[in-house]
Amino acid sequence: MHLLFVILVLYLSFKKGDWKNWETYYPTMLYISLASFLYEYISHSNFHLWELKEMHILNPMNVHFVHNLIINPLIAFVFLSLILINQKNKSSIF
Repeated sequence: MHLLFVILVLYLSFKKGDWKNWETYYPTMLYISLASFLYEYISHSNFHLWELKEMHILNPMNVHFVHNLIINPLIAFVFLSLILINQKNKSSIF
């Protein structure tokens, strides 16, 4: 399931993301990745919000790496790309 989610996020980021201006969103992508890693470091043994099940391909630590390095930054990238595009369209209407 996690691998399908990675494929879906990669597809959406290539389809909907603003790759011409990716440098604009890069600091936010780094911030989200760093915040996720910091959360994992602080709450590794005691304060997990959820537990991941063992999979054949990915163990729980690798799933966290995939989410922190691929999924979370790309979701932020797509979100910020679409928000800025919508704001530009709204400002041109009024």
